[in-house]
Amino acid sequence: MYALAGVGALGLGGAAFLNHWGRQDNSTLKLTCGTNCNPDSVHHIRMVYLAADIALGVGVVALAASAWLYVRSHGSAEKASPRAPRISGFDVQPTATGAFASVGGVF
Repeated sequence: MYALAGVGALGLGGAAFLNHWGRQDNSTLKLTCGTNCNPDSVHHIRMVYLAADIALGVGVVALAASAWLYVRSHGSAEKASPRAPRISGFDVQPTATGAFASVGGVF
């Protein structure tokens, strides 16, 4: 659970760093060449943004899994309480623009 939380935090931090780097390079490219840029430079920026998106996805999924493990481990210790939250389902589905995560249960 703690390792997943760490991976999630690193993923979100990496996404923020890569997004910042991509924006800086994009701004520099706009100032130096405008709309007539070298395709290799444009490809570099696209790859930085892709890496930021992947890091964000990994971070979100890792944090969600860590939270699920936390709730699951603490929910089993409180079986005496009839209103203890229970997660009955967790699902992640790919979409055309990223991913969709859902959690179901009794809260």
